[in-house]
Amino acid sequence: MKHAALVSCLGALGICAVAQPERCAVSRNLSSWNARAAAGYLDERMEWWLHWPNAARDHDTACVSCHTALPYALARPALHALLAEREPSPQERAMVAHVEKRVRMWREVEPFYPDQTRGLPKSSESRGTEAVLNALVLAARDASTRHRQRRWTASVCQHVGVAVHSRRSEGRMGVAEFPLRAVGVL
Repeated sequence: MKHAALVSCLGALGICAVAQPERCAVSRNLSSWNARAAAGYLDERMEWWLHWPNAARDHDTACVSCHTALPYALARPALHALLAEREPSPQERAMVAHVEKRVRMWREVEPFYPDQTRGLPKSSESRGTEAVLNALVLAARDASTRHRQRRWTASVCQHVGVAVHSRRSEGRMGVAEFPLRAVGVL
């Protein structure tokens, strides 16, 4: 339950920052900060991520990672107004295309982390995490472009609902949990 609440709160904060970039902590008056250089760096990192073999997933898609793709999806659109960009960058469009493809092919795509390689219950946790990440990425895109694609929103909400329902008997939503020692944090 704590994980679901944390993910929800972080997601809501991220969506608010993307929806109202003028209220973000980054001030337009910081003379040492270069928005164009920041956008370039973020785009380079996303380009690398989308082509990195370890991020590759089935059906020519890439993992929407908590540590790389999600922060990019939330941060990069906030730079559009500062840079007077009228369109998302090619990297933004590519990442969103991966998400849309995975949402569209939800029943056919493999979970990011299947039980066969990670042990039980990694598939269900992975599906729950991916559903939340997909919802955040698409909501951030919609907020930054000021248009709503209801078919994506409805589809993602359905997947989030499935993920929540599948773990309801345990009293929590299934999200991927990795011991901090396993990822080198502790």
